[in-house]
Amino acid sequence: MHASPLLLATLFVCLDCAPSRAQQQAERQDPIAAVSEAERRCKKGEVEEGVQLLWQALAELQGQSEHPVRGAAILSANQLLTQYDPLAAARLEAFAKIAQLQVELAAAYRNKKWLDTAAQRLEIAARFDAAAVEKERAALDRALARRKPKAEPKASETPAPEVKKDPFFDRSQATRVLGTWQVLDGDRLECAAHDGGQLLYEWISNVTHEDGEFLLSLRGTAADKAFNASLSLGNAGVGNAYRISVATYPGIGQDAVRICSVKNNVFRELGGIDAPPKLDEAGCRNLLVRVRGSRVTMTLGDSPPLEIDVGEPVRGRVGLTVGMRGTPSCAVEFRGLKMGPLPADAPTDEELRAARHEALQSEVLAAVDRATALVAAKDPEAAATELRAARWRAQGMPAGILRDNLIQSIEATLQKTDPVAARRMKVAAECAAALVAVADRHAEAGRARIARALVLSAMDFDPDGQAARLQTAEADVAAWNVAQATARAAELAPPADDGTLLRAWFAEGKRLDSRQPPWVVEGPAARTDQLPGGDLTALMPKSGSPALTKARASMRLPAVGVAAGFCFDVAGPHDYAIAMLERGTKGLGMRAYRYRNGKWVQLGNKVVAVDAWRLDGWFELELETTAAGVSVRAAGAEVKLDKALFGVGAGRFGLLAFNNSREPVTIELRAFAVAP
Repeated sequence: MHASPLLLATLFVCLDCAPSRAQQQAERQDPIAAVSEAERRCKKGEVEEGVQLLWQALAELQGQSEHPVRGAAILSANQLLTQYDPLAAARLEAFAKIAQLQVELAAAYRNKKWLDTAAQRLEIAARFDAAAVEKERAALDRALARRKPKAEPKASETPAPEVKKDPFFDRSQATRVLGTWQVLDGDRLECAAHDGGQLLYEWISNVTHEDGEFLLSLRGTAADKAFNASLSLGNAGVGNAYRISVATYPGIGQDAVRICSVKNNVFRELGGIDAPPKLDEAGCRNLLVRVRGSRVTMTLGDSPPLEIDVGEPVRGRVGLTVGMRGTPSCAVEFRGLKMGPLPADAPTDEELRAARHEALQSEVLAAVDRATALVAAKDPEAAATELRAARWRAQGMPAGILRDNLIQSIEATLQKTDPVAARRMKVAAECAAALVAVADRHAEAGRARIARALVLSAMDFDPDGQAARLQTAEADVAAWNVAQATARAAELAPPADDGTLLRAWFAEGKRLDSRQPPWVVEGPAARTDQLPGGDLTALMPKSGSPALTKARASMRLPAVGVAAGFCFDVAGPHDYAIAMLERGTKGLGMRAYRYRNGKWVQLGNKVVAVDAWRLDGWFELELETTAAGVSVRAAGAEVKLDKALFGVGAGRFGLLAFNNSREPVTIELRAFAVAP
C-alpha cells in the first residue's frame, strides 16, 4: 500500500523547494573558504576541480572592497594557480590580451564621443586585467566631465514613437520601491544584485488583482550565477503578501519554485517543487500562476503544476521581490507581466509556446522601432544599444527565414549606425580566439572540464563563431566522464560490507507507516523494489534497538530525483525528521525536512557538485546528533541543524527511500554502521 495521500502530496511538492532562510548561507561558498577548499582538492590530486574553484573565488573577490583578508586570499589563489595550473601563465597572457583589446575599443568609442559605450568596454576589460584600464579610465573620466547634457528635442522635430507604458512597470504608479530598480522600457524592469542581507528589494505596484492568471518572464543577468526572485500577490500593507518565488542553482542544474505566506513580516513556507531549468528562446524562465479564491496554482516552464490552498482568498496589490536572506542573487530582469482572467480551459504547451514566440517577436520589432526613432533623433549611440538588444532577442526566435532575415537586417543597420561596429566584431572574435587557444591546450593535456569553462567564457564574446567549439568541448567532457567511469569502476562498486549489522538492526524492522511501500532486507542490502514515482518509505529498526547518536549508510541513487538517507527524531508516523541525498542533473542535494501535523518544513539544504561519472556510484551519508544539534555529512560537505528543531526522539534512527522521479526504481542502502 502507498503512503497516505496527504503525506505524499505534501512531500512531493516540498522536497525540492528552496532552502529555508535559516540554512541558505550554506548554499553559497565564501570565496575565501573556496580558496582553502581548492588547495585541499589540488593536494588531493583533483586539480581540475581545484583550479575551477580558484577561478570562481577570484571572480568573487574581484568585486569586493579592499581588505587585508581579501588581499591575502587573492595572493593565495594566484600562488595556487601558479603551482597547480601549468597553463596559468598562458591564461593570464590571454586575459591581458583581451583587456588590451577592450581598452583599445573603449578608446575608439571615446574618440567618437560614445562615452557610455566606452565605459561598458572598460568594465569588461577590468574583469580580465584591472590594472590595464587605469590610463584609459582617467581619459574617459575627463571626457565625461566635459560632456554636455543632451539637448531636449525641439518641438518641430518628429517625436519618437510613444512607448505604451504598462501601469505595473510605471514607477509613478508604484506604492513601494526598495532597492535599485531600473525601468528598461515599457514592459521590462531590472533589479540590481542583492547581497543576501535581511532587507529584500521590493517593487509593489498600485495594480490590484482578484482571481486571474499571471504570466511572468524573468532571467538572471549573469547566466553562471544564482538568482532568486518572487511574484508577490495579495499585498495588503507592508509585510503581508503571498510570494511565489523562483530560485536557480546553476551548480546542480535545478530551479526551485515555492510559495510563502508573509503575515506581519513572519514568513511561512507553504510548498514548493524543483524543476530542471527550462529557458525560452529569450533566455527567460516563465512562471505561470493562477489564483482561484484561496487556491494558487504554479507552473515553472513545463514543470508539473503545483496547487496549494492557502486558506483564504488571495486579493490585493501585485508586486515583485528580489533576494533571500543569506543567499546572494545576481541582478534580475523581469519582462512583460501579463495579467488576465482565468481561461475556461488551460492552454496547451503549443499555445503557450506560440504566445511566447509572438511576444518575443513583438519585443524585437519594438526595439528596432525605438532604434529607428533614435537614429532620426540623432542619437546613434542609444540606437546601437537598442539594436544590439534586439539582435540578442532575435536569436531566440524560432529558426526560419523570418529570424534569419531579421538578424541580417539588424546587423546591417548596426554597421551603418555604429562607426566602430566592424572593429568591435573583429575584437570580439579575437577575444574569443584568445580564450579558445588556451582551452585547446588544456584539452590536449586531458583537462576537458577546464577547457569547457574557457570555451563558455569565449561564447560571451562570439556565440555564433564558437558554437561548434562548445559542442566539441561538451563532447570531450562527456567522453571524459565515460573514460573515468571505465577506468575507475572500482570506485563505483558497492561498499565492501556483508550486511551483518544492517540485518541485525532492520531484518525484523517495521515500516514507520504501515501504508508505505515494503522493504526487503537480505544479504548486504536493504532495498525497496520498484518504488513507484512520488512514493516515500521509511524502515525503523527492530523493537528494543538502542538510541543512536551517530549512524552512516551508503546508497546508490539510480536516477535524477531519487533520494535515500535516514529518518530520525521519530516521535511517530506523523512526527519525524528526515535527512537524505537526492540525485540531481549535475550533482547531489543534501537535504533535511521535518514532517509534523500533515506538513513538511525544510530544515536544511546544500548543493554538492559531483562529476557525472560519479553519480552512478555509491555515496555515504552520515548523521550525528550532538548537544548543539544535528550534523548531516556527505561527499565532503556538511549541513548543521540547530537542536531547537528537534525533540526527545532525536536518537531514533531509521532508513529512508524516496522516489521523486516519474518511473519506478529500486533503491538500495548498504554498509550501515553505528557509533555510541
